Amino acid sequence: MKKLFTLVALAVTLMSTAQESTLLRLKYKVGDKYLVSMDLEQGGMLSMNIKMGLDVKEVVDTIYNIDTTIKSIKMDISQGGVNMSYDSKTPDAELDEMGKKMQAQFAPMLAATIFTKMTHRAETIETIVEPEVAGMDQFTNSSGTVVYPKDAVVVGDSWTINKLEKGMDMTMIYTVKAIDKEIVEVEISGTIELLAEGTISGNMEINKATGNVNYSTMDMNMIAGGQEMNIKMNMSSTKL
Repeated sequence: MKKLFTLVALAVTLMSTAQESTLLRLKYKVGDKYLVSMDLEQGGMLSMNIKMGLDVKEVVDTIYNIDTTIKSIKMDISQGGVNMSYDSKTPDAELDEMGKKMQAQFAPMLAATIFTKMTHRAETIETIVEPEVAGMDQFTNSSGTVVYPKDAVVVGDSWTINKLEKGMDMTMIYTVKAIDKEIVEVEISGTIELLAEGTISGNMEINKATGNVNYSTMDMNMIAGGQEMNIKMNMSSTKL
C-alpha cells in the first residue's frame, strides 16, 4: 500500500510539473488595429521615436494583408557639437530651417502606406510601399523582428533566425523563458558578422491568443569600420 501511495504521489507530481506547450502563430482578425511605438537610441548621438498604425485588411487562410502607416516621427541628434530636434507634429510655421529640411525629407514617408503580406508564422512574403519613397525600407525591414518556429514550444526551447541586412549577417536565437495563460516570455541573443562584428541581446513578450508581440527590446553592441557602436531598440504594440 505504501508503494501505491508513492506511485500516486509521483504521478501527481509529474502531472503538476508537466511543461505547458504553445504553438506560436499570428491569429489576427480583419479589422484589428494596433498602434506600434518604436524607440531607437545610438550612443547618445541619436534618439528617435516612431509611431505606426497597423490595420489588418484581409485574412485568407494563413495569409494576412496588413496596411501600415507612420503616424509620427520624433528625432533628436547630437553630433559634432551640433544639436538638432525634429517632431513631425510641430506646425510648419514653428519649424526652424533645419526642421523644415527634415520635414521635407520625412513628409513623403508620413504620407505613404506600407502594404505587407505575411504568413501566420510572421514570415513576410511581400512588401510594397505606395507611393515609393526612398529610405522607407528602413521601416519595413525593422517591422518584422521575429518568425515563429514550425512546432510548438515549451520553456527552454530555442529557435534561430538569420537575417542579412545592410551588409550585416545577424543570427538571432530566441529562447522561451516562461509561458502562462496569456503571454510567452522570450529571451533574445545572437551575433552580428560581416560588415560589423558584435552581439545581440534582448527580450520579447508575445500574446498567446493573437500571436502579437506586445513588446520587445534589443541591444546591439558592435564594431563597424573600427568604431564601437551601441544601438538600443524598444518596441511596444497596443491593440486599439
